[in-house]
Formats: sequence, structure tokens, C-alpha cells
Amino acid sequence: MREKKLKLIEVKEEAGAILATFELGDEEFAGLIVYYADGEFAFQWINREGLRSLPTTVRKYYKILEGKKFAELARQAHAIGINAAKEEIKRAVSWTLLRIENDKELKALLLREVEEPQTPIEGKPEIHLTEGEIREAEELLKSPKLLNEVMRLIRKKLVREEKNALLVFFTMLSAKLKEPLNLRFSGETSTGKSSLVRAVARLFPPEMLIIRTALTRKALYYSGLGKKLEDGSKVIDFTGKVLVLLEEGNCKDFLDEFKPVLSHDLYQLESEFTDTSGKTPIARRIVIRGFPAYIGLVAARKTIDEDDSRTLLATPEKSGEKFRDVQLFHSSEMAFPWRFNGVEEDEKKVWNAIRVLESYDGVIIPFAPIIAENFPHDKPRTMRDFKKLLEMIQAVALLFQKKRNVIEKYGHRYLVAHPIDFLIAVKVLEDALADTLTNLEADVREFAEWLARQDPPDDGERIGWTEKELRKLLAKYS
Repeated sequence: MREKKLKLIEVKEEAGAILATFELGDEEFAGLIVYYADGEFAFQWINREGLRSLPTTVRKYYKILEGKKFAELARQAHAIGINAAKEEIKRAVSWTLLRIENDKELKALLLREVEEPQTPIEGKPEIHLTEGEIREAEELLKSPKLLNEVMRLIRKKLVREEKNALLVFFTMLSAKLKEPLNLRFSGETSTGKSSLVRAVARLFPPEMLIIRTALTRKALYYSGLGKKLEDGSKVIDFTGKVLVLLEEGNCKDFLDEFKPVLSHDLYQLESEFTDTSGKTPIARRIVIRGFPAYIGLVAARKTIDEDDSRTLLATPEKSGEKFRDVQLFHSSEMAFPWRFNGVEEDEKKVWNAIRVLESYDGVIIPFAPIIAENFPHDKPRTMRDFKKLLEMIQAVALLFQKKRNVIEKYGHRYLVAHPIDFLIAVKVLEDALADTLTNLEADVREFAEWLARQDPPDDGERIGWTEKELRKLLAKYS
């Protein structure tokens, strides 16, 4: 194996973390991402396909330097195909950490999770649209090609995955409902989970989005979100927000406490933690209000997980055709980078369209009883899944509100869903509800369905397959 040199290209902020990009020989690239999680700074190598190495804390890294055990550090990078010499790995990590230490903006980005800002952060940013922007946004919302325009813009940043993209889009849009949707994407590294979410997130106003690789109560307290009170408490209103956790595994403690919010059981959650970052420990209080639309990404799904009952479950496409198309897409990015940079004006039009969507006291679904009669009802969790279907219908109706009726009853305004909203919602949720109702990822579920159609062996003494026979069947199916 020929070891290569690492040449720094850039260091930038990436979803609340710091990403250093290196050139690794001809047309090869590697990244080093530095972030804060569970009370420690850590870093991971990331290859061109998005595969990450095991995390190493900065504290452990300095111990490695003291013991001069660079081989351990190099193995982490080599494991994901970053074939650089030990000294190159050491130099790249040390240089990145030194760059962060000496760059005020980069350092502030990370330290905002462990240092108190000098000035209090006040509430929501005010967004003022011009009359022309409002008129343009309303025209888009009235357009018969509204959904086509959404998909056209998504396809510019995403290969295939149309159904999953719409699932993410309407989940994010549900932030404007009283009870937003929760979605969990599972799949091994490099299946495109984060790429999918980022491609869709580009269509949403930045003030709606909270995207993090890791999240703790302390991180929320020192973030730019919410409002500081005179007593030092922090109040954060998640109403109308989209919370995306790109690495759910880095957020376990936060999610354990956040469960009542995801279940919409508790509108206001109060919590305290001890801040030990200063000279003396200080008790901090944080108040979380409202329900966000939530999207979490996980590498592997547990077969029994009480959290899954709170969320829709989905899996990225894992076909060979998709992987081929992704490679072609990445080659175009490298050949014509100017086609993929910046924010397009058409994307900003969608931002404004989402901004001007009206909020209602509720969304009426006149045909809901008919849906209920035909929806499965043999498991306790199907009650929640039925509710998720209704919420998806509401999110679809919200997008098409300029073409829907509005009625007023007893001083309240209600949007009336159309049957076509149900058809769109069912199509969008087709795979996700199958994932949810079976608790199996798509490829596992498809194999089980295929297996059920096969004739099991019957030798008179037993009916069924041995483990060896099942392995052969799996190889045949694959």
C-alpha cells in the first residue's frame, strides 16, 4: 500500500462542527471533522463516500502524542481508505486543531457550547419580505406545478430517492402544524441519509432549521437559539422549527430527556444542568417550549426500541442503480463545481413561499372516518401510525392551502383537506408506513416478503429451512 500526502484545501463550518478538507493524491479527498459531544471535543476522519472512522477525543489524541503511538491514530484513517503516512495523519490533525485554536470565528463556533456569550441572544429573527417577494411566493403556491417545482430543485442536489425526499419535505413542512411529524432514517454509513436530508433542507428558510451532529442541554443553552432571561435561564421555543440530528448516537442523553416533547405529551420541558466549564460550578436552567418537526439519522435500527413508536421509520434506497447514479452525480460535481455552489434564486422563492404559508386553528379531514375503517388496528402502535397518516395529510393540505377551502366555526379558522391530499400522503408514506408497521428496514422486509413466496422444503420430518439453506437463499436473493 502506497501511503500518500495530505494537502489542506479548506477549513469551514459544517452543521455546527468544523470540517477540514484535504487532497489525498490525484482526485482523492479526505475530511477531518471536529465537534463537541457528551462533554468532550472529538474528531473523525471521513472519506469521499461519507464513511467515517471511529471517533477519537482530543484528550485521547494528546495522550497518543505523549506516548508517540501514532500507529493507532493512522489505523483509524486507514480503516476507511485514507492511506496517508502516520506522520501525515499526525500533522493533519495537529494542524487542524491549531488552526481552530488560532481562528477566532472557528474557535467561537465550537466554544459556544462551553462558554457563555458576552451578549444575550434575543428570540426569533425578523424576516421582512417585499411586496414583490410576497406576490411571487403566493403565485408559486397557487401554481399547478408547485410540487413539480419542489422536486425539480431537490433533484439538482439528490440522486433518485424521490419518495424519501418528499417524506422529508413534508415532515419538515409539518413544523407549521400544531403537532408536527417525527421521522427516523436508519441505514449503514454511506447510504446517503445525510445527503438526502441536506438536499431537502436547502428548500427551507434558514430560520426554521436546527441541524446538528451532536446536541446536549449545555449545547442548547449556549447556542444562538432562544432568549436569555434576567435570572440566567434560557427559554427556547421549538414551535415552527425543524430539528435534525445527523448523528443520533451522539445525542442519547438529550433524546432521553426530550422524549415527552417528541411524543407531544409535554408542551414545556424544564431542565437543569451543572456547568463546570468555569472556575466554579454553576447551575443552569433551560426551558424548552413547543413541538418541532424532528428528523434523526441512525446507522442501525434496534428491533425493539420504544423511541420508534414516536417516529415514522424510513430507509434510504440501497440499490446498485442508485450507487451508480450517485457516482455519476459526484463526478459531475467534480467536473463542473460552479453548477452546484451557492443558493439558487428559485430556492429562495420556495423559502418565501413557506414563510407566507398561513397557520390555521386546525386542518379538517372530512373523510378521516373512512380511512379509520380501513387502517390496521391489531397493534397498540397502529393508533399512533394512524395519527401520523392524518398528520401527513394535514401537511400536504397545508402546502396546497391556496387551492383548499377554509371554513370558520366559533371564531376559529380551519383548512379543509381534499381527497387528493390523502392520495399524495399515502404515496409518500407507502414505504415509511411499511417500515413502521413491521419495524423492519426496507431490504430486510423485501427479503422476508420474497421468502414467504418460496416453497419451504418438506422431507416428512421437518418443514422449513435450516440456517445453511437460508444463507443460500439470501445469496440467491442478493
